[in-house]
Amino acid sequence: MSWLNVKHAMDLSPWIRIPLMWPEPGLEDVEEAQTPEAWARYFAEGLWEDFASEKPEPGEVDLLTNILLMYAIRAPAAFPDFEVFLHLPHPREIPLPAYVDLVEIEEGEDRETALRELTHTDASYTVEPPPSSRTSTPRIWEPACGYCATTRTKTATRCTSASAMPGATRRARKPRTS
Repeated sequence: MSWLNVKHAMDLSPWIRIPLMWPEPGLEDVEEAQTPEAWARYFAEGLWEDFASEKPEPGEVDLLTNILLMYAIRAPAAFPDFEVFLHLPHPREIPLPAYVDLVEIEEGEDRETALRELTHTDASYTVEPPPSSRTSTPRIWEPACGYCATTRTKTATRCTSASAMPGATRRARKPRTS
């Protein structure tokens, strides 16, 4: 058996893990892990303390507490048994939930095939096929579709073509002259 291993090359500080149950197992003696309300208040106050250079306006700590409480109650129910993390780089931003599940891939099973099956990439009921097609592009920053420019330049911008892979670039258009 093998595991899909992901090496992190990013700052994990803007990520907040939501417990799957209350009180969180192993933290029964920690007051902040007993209820969603206590957890939300603890993280709201802590996030504002991390941004000591900015003082919250009246009611902003309560607002963030209510937002985190809503996620703590509703997010785990959306995908049961998935770990839920909130990406929140600043207390004034809206948290972005990420659902994570560890999946075992059987020995000898092709990783790409297993991932395509797990993500329902080839399912007939998908509204829009996920962007998971193979590309002959050797590097991620090079274009992945015919619409994009073929070289990277100082004037390159993000590709807006629907068929482009993330990170693809296209040349900025020159303004028209009349």
